[in-house]
Amino acid sequence: MYCTFQEKEALADIFTQVKDVDEQIFGVILKIFRKKKTVLDIFQIKEISKIQNNQT
Repeated sequence: MYCTFQEKEALADIFTQVKDVDEQIFGVILKIFRKKKTVLDIFQIKEISKIQNNQT
């Protein structure tokens, strides 16, 4: 399953709006991405997390 740029951008927007993501929930989200074999890689997800942490 490949994500379009718009889908990745929408996902990034969701993560930046969520300020209190529990690490366990974040781990589950990562597992889902891995199972779905999306284009999003761990580096991108970590970048989203950094953005989120900078907003808190």
